[in-house]
Amino acid sequence: MKYGSALALLCCLTSQAYAESAAIKAATVREWCKGIEEAVMGDDGKLVVNRDKYPASDLCNGIFLTLQQATTPPASLINSCPPAKTALVEFVKVYAQYVDAHPDDANRRFIDIAIPAFTTAWPCKN
Repeated sequence: MKYGSALALLCCLTSQAYAESAAIKAATVREWCKGIEEAVMGDDGKLVVNRDKYPASDLCNGIFLTLQQATTPPASLINSCPPAKTALVEFVKVYAQYVDAHPDDANRRFIDIAIPAFTTAWPCKN
């Protein structure tokens, strides 16, 4: 029993250390999203991204689609309430502006920066 408890504690401590070291940094996501920021609207109404120049733009797209869904009414999961049908590119731009305005936070975890970016831009009116 003593060894089982020690093993469980070791797993908890090392998984926390791994989670912190493997966290995606705000600056990394900012870089991935440059392609979305520079995208143009195609004739079909869809964003056209230069994937040759910005190969990580799909990572950005996936991350922000998830956050966009997390703010969907009736209950925002992150206490941010953007207007209905706010485009994904607007989420990216709000995030990018926030990171640019807070350069000292660029090496913090992405999610620790994204949430205040969105709650500042689109606070819920309770």
